[in-house]
Amino acid sequence: MALSHKRIFPVDLEAHFREPIEEEFPLYPEPPDRPRRLVLDNEFQSDAAYVKGLNQFVDDMSKHVRTLQEEEASIMNTFNSKLKEQASRETNQPKSKNDPKDLAKDEFQRAISGLRKSRRAYKGIIHDALIERQKFFDSYKYSLDALHDIHARYRKLKLSDKSTPLPYSYGREFNAFFGLLISLQLFIYLIAFAIYTFSDNSFGNNGDPLRADDWYSYFIHILIIVVFGFGYLSVFLQKYMYGAAAFNFFIAAFTFQWALINLVLWENVRFHPTSFLRIPLTIKILIETAYVAGGVAITLGVIIGKATIVELLVVSFWEVIFFTLNRYIVIDLLNIVDPGGAIYIHTFGAFFGFAASWLLSLPYAEVLNSSTDSGKKLMSNSYMGDFLSLIGTVFVWALFPSWNAALAPNGTQYRVIINTVIALSGSAVVAALASRTFRGRNYHVKDVQLASLAGGIAIGSAHSTIISPGAALIVGSVAGLIAVVGFIFARKWLESKSPVKVFDTRGSVILHGVSGLMGGLGSVIACGGTSNGNFYGQESSTIFPTSLPEQGGYQAAGMVITMAIALASGFVAGLIIWFLRRYISFHTRDTLFSDKREFHVRVGYPEFEFKEP
Repeated sequence: MALSHKRIFPVDLEAHFREPIEEEFPLYPEPPDRPRRLVLDNEFQSDAAYVKGLNQFVDDMSKHVRTLQEEEASIMNTFNSKLKEQASRETNQPKSKNDPKDLAKDEFQRAISGLRKSRRAYKGIIHDALIERQKFFDSYKYSLDALHDIHARYRKLKLSDKSTPLPYSYGREFNAFFGLLISLQLFIYLIAFAIYTFSDNSFGNNGDPLRADDWYSYFIHILIIVVFGFGYLSVFLQKYMYGAAAFNFFIAAFTFQWALINLVLWENVRFHPTSFLRIPLTIKILIETAYVAGGVAITLGVIIGKATIVELLVVSFWEVIFFTLNRYIVIDLLNIVDPGGAIYIHTFGAFFGFAASWLLSLPYAEVLNSSTDSGKKLMSNSYMGDFLSLIGTVFVWALFPSWNAALAPNGTQYRVIINTVIALSGSAVVAALASRTFRGRNYHVKDVQLASLAGGIAIGSAHSTIISPGAALIVGSVAGLIAVVGFIFARKWLESKSPVKVFDTRGSVILHGVSGLMGGLGSVIACGGTSNGNFYGQESSTIFPTSLPEQGGYQAAGMVITMAIALASGFVAGLIIWFLRRYISFHTRDTLFSDKREFHVRVGYPEFEFKEP
């Protein structure tokens, strides 16, 4: 049974604007004509034209009111001038019947009363227009909800199998997502049976006496950071809370499968280059896999909200290949020491997202950098979203020592844990201080959410194993300060004034990219500025695979290689998405930072709010 898409109005919207009183107000603009038929087809063109006309009408009327106010001020100034002139001429002569001061006052009253009457009338007309506009949006929302309910009832009664009509591109993209995901999963299933097995001993599963904790405890902490912490860091967007958390979880799950295959393949390349062997899986390998998923989650922080699920799936598939390649080069071949991944995780993930986001942001540069466009409204924060994001920060902050210490060299874990806790405390305190200083005596929750974590990232490389606790406190404090300054000043320049104009949704480039570079630079200085010896009762040869200070050169080379691979592979990922948007994916400015396209969000979903000027 076919359903009509004619709009359903719950209230009487036939009341028109006040009729213009030509003899009193001959110059004020006419309101736009009401659309005779409001339909759900053609992207609501008639609706959009009507709302645009209403907005233009309100703007024009507001200009008239401002003109009247300027004229009123001019009359007031003229009246004051006449009073001053008369006061300078006053003598001791008695007051005459036709006193000039009284005549000027009468003239002023007549002129000003007419203007004020006109201004009140204009404001009344503007008020009517704003009420009409709000009624229109109320009816618009009601009609969509009513139509959805009617379709649901017909489907329940099996009288219709049609749902609310969607653009043809949605179906094409859904088919692409379904086909791509099924193909990748089947491929992963086949590979899993071919290359996975179990170890016949406990090595790599239970740890050893020199470890601060067993492998599984570290793995659980890191997994919480990836799927919960990084996901909730992005839920501050008022209309993209579902997508920020759910897509991070979905991509992390997919990345975990694909990264495990890549790590096992690189293990074969490293240890069995002439033959292919089944690699026994251990919890230690799962930790390395979780690190890969964490790097991809950092990239999602840059592009989240600007890409569809198909695009996110393609980006994560591509990134895992080059992430594991970079890890093989800098960790396995160059032998850099990077236990917390400041170089090969945080720096790679942030700058891969930076390069990919450049092409993803180009079509929406006008929207992303406009303070009046609807896309900018979608990027605004919500109170509850910021609160949930702050919860994510607390979880990441508390579990960050496990992230940095899990793969630290034997005998150094306790030092890495202590230095990480101290650096995190320094960045959290300095972030709060800097936020209140630079934001004008008020804290900004974004600074607390992100800059508090900068110390843990900046201490997450080789220097965490050998520097003193005091030095760790300085590293964390400086990282927190730089992060806040970057969020306030550098981020705006990066998005609107830089040559590339990259929009970073969560601030991953500043938090993970800059702090990761600080961590890499700290490892270069710490390793390059010392020589072989004893560090807190432990020989340097048991910490670093290369003698000091040569290890500092390897750390610097690892930074350069990581940056090069991340930027190059990220740019190619952006090109792939550009191609997909021409033929498969159809991301538009209407779907920026919005859950409506991918989720059922009828209950509690925030609608547009239009406030009177």
